[in-house]
Amino acid sequence: MKHLLKAVAAAVLLLLLTLIWDSLFGTTISRLLLNVDFIIDYTVRKPSFMEETAYHIITGVIIYLLLLIIYKSHKYLYLPALIIVLVITCALYHVLTVLAVRPLFELTQAGAFGWLLTHVIYIVVVDRWIKHSSTKSQ
Repeated sequence: MKHLLKAVAAAVLLLLLTLIWDSLFGTTISRLLLNVDFIIDYTVRKPSFMEETAYHIITGVIIYLLLLIIYKSHKYLYLPALIIVLVITCALYHVLTVLAVRPLFELTQAGAFGWLLTHVIYIVVVDRWIKHSSTKSQ
């Protein structure tokens, strides 16, 4: 249960960091983070902010729990897994911008740097929480 709460908190933290970045630098990375228009046709039904946020949190929980399982069962694969997750999330800035059906997103240096920075912070927080919880329970 504590890991589930930490996973949700980490996903919410990432969303909050992207919202702060957007307000400081005029980017749209929080909207990109929540965007699902390549899955749901927004002309038929526009999902609410809460629904988009739920998809984001579910994704964050899955990432956290997969990393936790790798850490507990195959520690030697944990660091490579962290690096892979970071590379994939950084690549997603470009992929999600291209996949977006609505023309709300554009590739910018400020957006790319904000995406990278917020996701690095997310990965560091997840890493520390996983390691802290695991060493505490031993």
